[in-house]
Amino acid sequence: MPTEVPDSPLWKSSSAGSEDAVGTCLVRSGTSRIIVVNRRDAPSGIEDSDLALRLFGRDSVADGIGGDHYQLNKLAIWNRHATDGIEFAFFNLAPGSRRVSRGAECGHAGVAVALVAGPDRPDEPVRVRNVDTGQLLEVASHGASKGRSGAFLAKVIHDPAITVMNEAELVATSPTGDELRWETVPAGNIFALVPSLNTCDDEAARRQIQRVTLEWARDTGRVNATAEFIRTISYDARWEDAARCRVDAVCHNGSEKHHSLPVSGSSALCTHLAVHRLRSAGLPPSTDPNRFRIEFDLTSVSGTETVTVEAERRSGDWGILSTSCSTNARLLLEGITFLSR
Repeated sequence: MPTEVPDSPLWKSSSAGSEDAVGTCLVRSGTSRIIVVNRRDAPSGIEDSDLALRLFGRDSVADGIGGDHYQLNKLAIWNRHATDGIEFAFFNLAPGSRRVSRGAECGHAGVAVALVAGPDRPDEPVRVRNVDTGQLLEVASHGASKGRSGAFLAKVIHDPAITVMNEAELVATSPTGDELRWETVPAGNIFALVPSLNTCDDEAARRQIQRVTLEWARDTGRVNATAEFIRTISYDARWEDAARCRVDAVCHNGSEKHHSLPVSGSSALCTHLAVHRLRSAGLPPSTDPNRFRIEFDLTSVSGTETVTVEAERRSGDWGILSTSCSTNARLLLEGITFLSR
């Protein structure tokens, strides 16, 4: 005779009714897996944060469609507006906890939303906006990609154009007595951009950088001034000429090393380097003296991508119009998820 399984929180979803059904898509975007939900396909009586936790698995990852790594616990809830186009809110679980966080920047989530919510014609660019950070992405199929799979170009639109990075130079002393110097850039998340690729491999030095960056963010009243929004990117940059640069970079989220650079991190780093380059003299002549393009060969753990920064000169000053990053995405699954209770 079969053994009867007693009631358990892990089996609560077995009693879910139609009121707990949510239309969901799973999308591999970059090195993350994103749950994508159209708000109209979710129960109206459930708050977004509770919906996120129940999709991830309220009591256990076995009771949801999240995973045991923070890059598998990401959710984008989107809406389509008649005037504002496609907007989304991004949710994730803070590493090592079952606490839902909202308000971070995630360009790969924006790409996933564009893939699901965009038009049937994949060659048409789709604009999506993160409602919490305001970041605007223009996403288009790249190369020979067709449909809901392949290479995509995620262009971060800077409106107004960036003329000076909203940054601060910070200095601290490492536990071994060495001077640590870096620049901090708020870009949805708060990025500590650390020259010298291997600096953040030292856990003690990385923690010191994260701690001082967090103190600066709190003291200056920055949005998202909590530890979960602090990212460190250590890098080496080698300029081949005025318009091309090779960059090696590593990103850490707390103690976790990213498998790739996030779109927002790639954009923040390359925009930062471009602004400093455009401030310097000696730019080569171009066909249009008021337009300039800088290309970065950006290498991380997952490989090399090309990041393109477009700049325009207005009233004598250079401004960054957009920063484009290449990534890959594909639809993994589309269907109905029954929420645990």
